[in-house]
Amino acid sequence: SNRRFGIEKLPQELTKWFQLDLVINEGVANRKRSQDANSDVSHSKRTCNDTSMGTFDEFCDINQYGKPAMKDLLNWVVAKIPSQWKSFGTSLGFANGVLEGIQVDTSCGGDPKKMFHRLLENWENNPPSPYNWGTLLNILVSPILKQNRLAKDIAEKLRSGSLNSL
Repeated sequence: SNRRFGIEKLPQELTKWFQLDLVINEGVANRKRSQDANSDVSHSKRTCNDTSMGTFDEFCDINQYGKPAMKDLLNWVVAKIPSQWKSFGTSLGFANGVLEGIQVDTSCGGDPKKMFHRLLENWENNPPSPYNWGTLLNILVSPILKQNRLAKDIAEKLRSGSLNSL
């Protein structure tokens, strides 16, 4: 009789599992749609061409200021705020999967400077936001990073044409 009872309950148990699976999948889909929507909104705030001009949009002009050289990014940004690499990447618009991939990359060995360097290489080669000084400086002064002094120092160096380390 125990076997019979188990068989009778099987459809009820399967129904519960299917319902749970539907709830989980719908939750994942909703979260993905929400992340996509948020990504689209925040991405538009990171460009130099939007209507809400950022503080440092003059530095978006690559004809005047050039594109950031990796050496300068390493000396000016990575050396100063290595632990903020993931927030910087999020602000640029990189997907969490890309950031997590960098974080688990064994060649970085968990070193925040190496992870930041890898992130900057990704930004240079496959930019989700324009690869220029204006984007970098606007992200530094964002409410997430709050690196106003660092941004101001870099802007002064760029204006003076002095590309030596800060």
